Amino acid sequence: FRKFRFVEQDGENKKYRLGLRLLELGNVVQSQLDIRRIAFPYLKKLNRETNETAYLVVLAEKRIVYVDCVESTARLRVRPLFGERVPLHCTSLGKAIMAFLPEYEVERIIKEEGLTRFTSNTITDPGLLKKELELIRERGYAIDNMEHEEGIRCVGASIRNSRGEVFAAISLSGPSQRLSFERIRKIAPLVIQAAREISAKMGYSG
Repeated sequence: FRKFRFVEQDGENKKYRLGLRLLELGNVVQSQLDIRRIAFPYLKKLNRETNETAYLVVLAEKRIVYVDCVESTARLRVRPLFGERVPLHCTSLGKAIMAFLPEYEVERIIKEEGLTRFTSNTITDPGLLKKELELIRERGYAIDNMEHEEGIRCVGASIRNSRGEVFAAISLSGPSQRLSFERIRKIAPLVIQAAREISAKMGYSG
């Protein structure tokens, strides 16, 4: 426990107390609780405006974790993904986050996680991925064009915390026959605006 900073020992009386690592983990949990509470009304609003499935993810150890969603009522729809951990490079949510990480962090993720191919559309070339991230920074949103699952398209935007760090993202996701590129261009501003408002409520003032 001492090795991993879960407890600390007092140098004088030799008694143990909770370590910094537990406090750090507590802050992570609190952050996730805050983002879910704040983001949920926006997920419902996006779902209501489009009848597509709205997702919320957080960045956790070089991957995204799905922490909330509001499901479409359409007969043909994407499945809920609560708790699922997914690489960054193959979803709109992950790429929306990745685009605003420091360059050294992007390099580290590519090196340590790799760029696994999930479909024929998955970006597996680091150079092409970096060009995609540049485009995302320019337009403010990311697209997953059947890069993680065949037949599924998504549009996502990143969320910042009070320190200006990108740590979460939201998206709309649906079958490719319904989410054409023309429709994605129309609904992308809704996702961007929701992400901005959530960021503001998380304390971001940029």
